[in-house]
Amino acid sequence: MNPVNAYSIPRAASPASFRPGRPRAKRAPKAGHIRDLTRGLDAVRICLYGQVVIAISQIHVYLGAVGRLRPALVLAVLGLSAVFLKPSLIDASNLTRSWASKAVIGLVILSLGGVVFGLSPGSSVAFIVDNWSKNLVFFFLLVVGLRSARDISLMVWAFVISVGVVILLGFTVLDLEPTATGLGRIEGNGGFDANDQGMIFVMALPLAVLLSYNSGRIGRIISGAVIVLVPMGIALTGSRGAMVGLVASSPFLFFSLSRISLAHRLGGIGVLVGGLLVAAPSGYWQQMETILDSEEDYNRTSDYGRVAIAKRGFGYMMGRPIFGLGINNFRRAEGEISPIMRERQAAGLAVRWIAPHNTYVQVGAELGVFALAIWLGMIYGSTVGLWRLRRRIPVVWECQTPERKFLRELCLLLPTAVIAFAVTSFFLTHAYSPPGYILFALAGALHLFVRRELAYDRLSHERRAVQGLQRQRAPLVRARG
Repeated sequence: MNPVNAYSIPRAASPASFRPGRPRAKRAPKAGHIRDLTRGLDAVRICLYGQVVIAISQIHVYLGAVGRLRPALVLAVLGLSAVFLKPSLIDASNLTRSWASKAVIGLVILSLGGVVFGLSPGSSVAFIVDNWSKNLVFFFLLVVGLRSARDISLMVWAFVISVGVVILLGFTVLDLEPTATGLGRIEGNGGFDANDQGMIFVMALPLAVLLSYNSGRIGRIISGAVIVLVPMGIALTGSRGAMVGLVASSPFLFFSLSRISLAHRLGGIGVLVGGLLVAAPSGYWQQMETILDSEEDYNRTSDYGRVAIAKRGFGYMMGRPIFGLGINNFRRAEGEISPIMRERQAAGLAVRWIAPHNTYVQVGAELGVFALAIWLGMIYGSTVGLWRLRRRIPVVWECQTPERKFLRELCLLLPTAVIAFAVTSFFLTHAYSPPGYILFALAGALHLFVRRELAYDRLSHERRAVQGLQRQRAPLVRARG
């Protein structure tokens, strides 16, 4: 059996079947409908959904005794157990076919080299075992657990709903903590601070927009509510990085929605601006004004500002280009071998063990030049790679199955979410945390599924061509007989 035909892709009406005098075929129902997502649910998919919700919302922090049971770890164990008991629930070939999987495997190999040749092998081993390994298990389980467009849609819903939960918590449970400048910011949510949450909110906006016009009525209500809540949540974080990410990704979102009227797109911009204005806490706009006043910002003038840290990080990478400092050793390098450490000690000043505050600096300094190239390649594959893939998708997919329609539109809007992550993570350290890896896993699966559908179309076209040739030859064969 041809492996392409094993997926039982439904045949849709061809555009050639539309003829004058015949009733036009109805458009396929919209993809991502909530009632459709419950079909085919199993233990692996349920565990993955729960892990996405926990990774993004950190909801377990507010569940008391239940949260202390480490539900993310429990779900991972249950998911792996389900895979062991019934391997057919996953597609193990995704590990070798998905470029995202191969890229992350490359990062793992380089991190192991950093354990041997890095600054502090013990620190690297402890971090891999206690922290990164859990995220890696989640990532690879997600890679093999995504088998169809419906699975991707389910995980996108998990991401969007998680963001809605976090923002609602910000308005109900969480308090605004005043900063030194008087700005009230939403308090840290589990392992994420306000800046991290701002990044996640910006990432969720294009995904919520995608779901808003690829869902039924209930789905449109939920995703529409998240779209309204996202700018309000960004305001609560007081994050300048989130604002920069929103400004950088909004043009891509605006022009990606060319199918929507200009008036509706301008109305969407009004919703974003209105949400920021309504929810902005005291001192928010003064904080945003400092983005333009970069010459006076501490990030440019301080020894421990982002500019000085990035320069030192570049020096670490050039000094150890193959394996870097070793995973989780940037802080140690700042406190033990950095040039600023010696200068401050000589001057009698305190030396800080500080994080890189830049994902790209973190990857390059801790894992080396090749790891940074891999990371940039994952960003490229999840943005430009998907846009280029979309050019190969026939427009007729819009009128075929809901899954095909969803895949085509996800190739347009998932890159916008990745751009939001790429920009905001420039100001944060997220080389080993789940948000980016979730997007990379979705992008890798999207590449596989679109190519699978295109291969199916190509084989179907070739089969029809052969059948047509056989019909043409049949009279000749009978005549000769």
